[in-house]
Amino acid sequence: MNANRIDLKNFITASDMDFSPPFIPIIDGNTHAAAMTRANIFACMLYPSAIDQTKRRKLYITSYLWFLSESKEDTVILDRHMICDIINTPHIDIESLIKISNTNGQEGHIAGIILFFIHELHKASEQHLISEVPSLSKASFFAREGIREEKKYKNKHNKKLPESRDQLERYWYAYKPAAHLWLAAWLIQVQLRESGNTAFAGNAPLLILQDATLFRKFFKIAEYYRNFGETFNFKNTGARPCNSLLGPNEAWRPTPNLALDGITLTIEKNVYPGLQDLLSCWKKRKKW
Repeated sequence: MNANRIDLKNFITASDMDFSPPFIPIIDGNTHAAAMTRANIFACMLYPSAIDQTKRRKLYITSYLWFLSESKEDTVILDRHMICDIINTPHIDIESLIKISNTNGQEGHIAGIILFFIHELHKASEQHLISEVPSLSKASFFAREGIREEKKYKNKHNKKLPESRDQLERYWYAYKPAAHLWLAAWLIQVQLRESGNTAFAGNAPLLILQDATLFRKFFKIAEYYRNFGETFNFKNTGARPCNSLLGPNEAWRPTPNLALDGITLTIEKNVYPGLQDLLSCWKKRKKW
């Protein structure tokens, strides 16, 4: 993709999206490689569950065609394999695609924020900055506090955001296989926004997928958090796969042809600055 070429000799289509462990096909050597890869990421983030194979394939086809429609080319040539996929996989309309992007995107974003706070609690605990141990309950509570702040923006658009513990934890379990992807997208978006990039002024992590040059950075960050999730457990008794936050074959990851060795990973060593304030709110909570 662009200067960062990714070699994949075998053409991968929507029918190849079901792997164990779950791989996101990274396409290159094709005229529409960026659109295909973007559609693959898009579909796996919005429908990450193993039981959503059919929905994921439908979403892949529709989003891929949608991305192609954004091309400035008057004529778009489709690969024969893709034509077969379009024929054999009923796709959804654009209105439904936008609705899924908004609804599922909001829920997936919350799962990513929960993973972020689990990691920050663990990091603070490891540095002996806090006595509290990480927990899903705390991380969900912190996510709720963030949602309350976000409402200042969302309410202008009359959008409802969930706040109950049951809802937030339900989103966590539903999107857990892609939580690291949502977190990576959000962190990149925040970084771009803070650097003055007005294209990312809102709060929609999927927007970063519009830029194919960010794919490798996106996956480098996501892989860091996937590895964290696969080695962390709430009891902090060591890396035991049966008790880990993410199972070894649970979370989505890029196909091995994506080279990430040359990408520098910058994970903030300092703990999230608002963590102590959130812990104070946690201690004062009346019910959760």
